[in-house]
Amino acid sequence: AQAKAQAEAEAQAKAQAQSKAKAKAKAKATSASNGLTRYTPSTLSELSKSAPYTLQIASFKLLSDANTLVERLKGLEGASADATPWILEIDLGRKGVRYRVLFGRFASKSDAREANKALKRAGSKGLVRPWTRWAR
Repeated sequence: AQAKAQAEAEAQAKAQAQSKAKAKAKAKATSASNGLTRYTPSTLSELSKSAPYTLQIASFKLLSDANTLVERLKGLEGASADATPWILEIDLGRKGVRYRVLFGRFASKSDAREANKALKRAGSKGLVRPWTRWAR
C-alpha cells in the first residue's frame, strides 16, 4: 500500500512538472508570436517613457493564471485600440514572484481612466498605475 501511494505521488509530481513545462513553452511561444508581452523590471527600460501610465488588472502567483487573463483581455471590445494586455514579473523577496497583469500604456492619467471606463463596461477593471515606478 505504501509503495502504491509513493508511486502515485511520483506520477502526480511528474505530471505537475510536465504541466509547468508546457505552460512555460506556451508563454515563450506567445511572446515569440505576438511580440514581447512579458517584462521584468530590468526589461521595462526598453519601453518608451512617453506613455508612463497603465492599468493594473490583477496579480497572480502563477504565470499560467496571468496568461489566461491576458488572453481573455485581448478579446475585450471598446477599449483603446492601442491598449493591449501585458505581464510584469515582479520578485517580492520572501513573498516570491508575482505576475502582474497590466493593460495598455497611456500618456496621461485621464487617458488611462477613460480606458478603465471601457474595461468596466466590458466586465473588468483596473487601477491606474505609473508603470515607470517598477523600472530599474
